[in-house]
Amino acid sequence: MSIDIITGWISAHKRGIWESGLMKNGLSKKAGVLLIILTAGLLDAELMLFIPHLPFELPFALSFLVYPFVIAWYLLAEIGSVLENCALMGIGLPPFLAPIVSLLEKGIEGTAAKAAGSPELPDVSKAEEDAARGPDSTDH
Repeated sequence: MSIDIITGWISAHKRGIWESGLMKNGLSKKAGVLLIILTAGLLDAELMLFIPHLPFELPFALSFLVYPFVIAWYLLAEIGSVLENCALMGIGLPPFLAPIVSLLEKGIEGTAAKAAGSPELPDVSKAEEDAARGPDSTDH
């Protein structure tokens, strides 16, 4: 997250679009992401306390539920944002790097959907997907 913030600042400064309002918005999003990550960890902790008291035994061992998926998804989103910031600074990126990160993000989303019992992800519009994406490097 720190690398994304730093590359966002450098990118904005280099392009001459340094605005405190955009920076505040970006930092607010980062704070929201941290709260979502904390919430996912607390949710896992609560569920792990609840599972032993179920009236039946699960047919598999469970050491986590939500937290690793949330961490992996946001980590990949941050990596994508850093790559975007670097591209905006004029740094050449290997052409295969961004598609790999995007593919990994889709893999995490698909795995999480399957773990939640949903065979496939719902089709969302581009605007809804961007709103759900979380951190956006262009807001720094």
